[in-house]
Amino acid sequence: MSATGDLSPAFAEVLGIVAAARRRVATGGSVDLSGLPAKVEQSCAWLLALPHEEGRLYGQLLRTLKQDLDALAEAVTQRRDELGQQIEPKAD
Repeated sequence: MSATGDLSPAFAEVLGIVAAARRRVATGGSVDLSGLPAKVEQSCAWLLALPHEEGRLYGQLLRTLKQDLDALAEAVTQRRDELGQQIEPKAD
């Protein structure tokens, strides 16, 4: 088994959700991430159920996912701040 194949459906879905959300935020779109925590929990449970040596194969993917989640959080925060500035009344 390799770290790039045989992902659980939940883990593969998390990677797809994060990638799609980053694209939408980058183009000014909105995203609904309400289901993401449950999907991440399912993915982590799947990884924890693997034999130790097999689970270790996913270390780099988990680091990449963390980086992607951090980048998504930063992009969402930046977009929120931009929108907030657009709707705040300007002081004269």
